[in-house]
Amino acid sequence: MQQLDPGDGFSAALTSSPTVTLGDGESATATLAINAAKAAAKRDYTGYVNILDPQGQTLHVPFWVRFVKKKK
Repeated sequence: MQQLDPGDGFSAALTSSPTVTLGDGESATATLAINAAKAAAKRDYTGYVNILDPQGQTLHVPFWVRFVKKKK
């Protein structure tokens, strides 16, 4: 997991196993936990979940989170 624009009060982490080995036709689910403190800046946060394929090529699955001011 790679955060592209980290900030105070914001964190993202894989909560599932960081390593999974799959055979042909198999699939798995990865869970990304997003945590934001009340003090986190109201803006976009982005990053990638990195996946290494059997040939050694790194694939990047993007994530994007936006925090906005709560409407009253």
